[in-house]
Amino acid sequence: MSRNVPMVPAKVALILIYVQKYIMENGGEKKGILAAETEAKYGFFFAEIRQRAIPNMKKLLAAQRETGIEVVYMVMAASRDDEIVLPKGSSLVLISTNINYLARNMGKTQSIVMGALTGQCVDSAVRDVCDLGYLVTLPVDVCATQSRARHDSAPLNNKGYCRQVTTGALPTEISVVV
Repeated sequence: MSRNVPMVPAKVALILIYVQKYIMENGGEKKGILAAETEAKYGFFFAEIRQRAIPNMKKLLAAQRETGIEVVYMVMAASRDDEIVLPKGSSLVLISTNINYLARNMGKTQSIVMGALTGQCVDSAVRDVCDLGYLVTLPVDVCATQSRARHDSAPLNNKGYCRQVTTGALPTEISVVV
């Protein structure tokens, strides 16, 4: 048996791992490092990625578009060591990630939803998470959107789907749980 077999485009996924600004100059752990130090530590990497890897990635992506091979991007973000990062490809967090699967396997039954945009991604997450049976808490002062009117209307619309609080109440409440 050999691994040296021709690919069948219908069965191939082209996986691009960590191809994002995070890995480049001023990204992630390199943010704020002086140029000379960056060059000394990462100069080879940056030269390789710019001169060889990215041009070749572009060629493969162009070929993929001709054959219909599936493309999968694996991304990372700066977080603490024990935090989970899931890339989200749509406004619906439960459709574009495996967060429900992970949460269920970790035994989670409650959720705190926060972020941006209040009346779009946050609102849909509150509704979807609730519909899946989680008890949802929305700290309304940890959400943001483009205007005060839009921010204020979202909590009115999803009030029946979640418990709404302000940040001041949560540290005491969650410190008891943790």
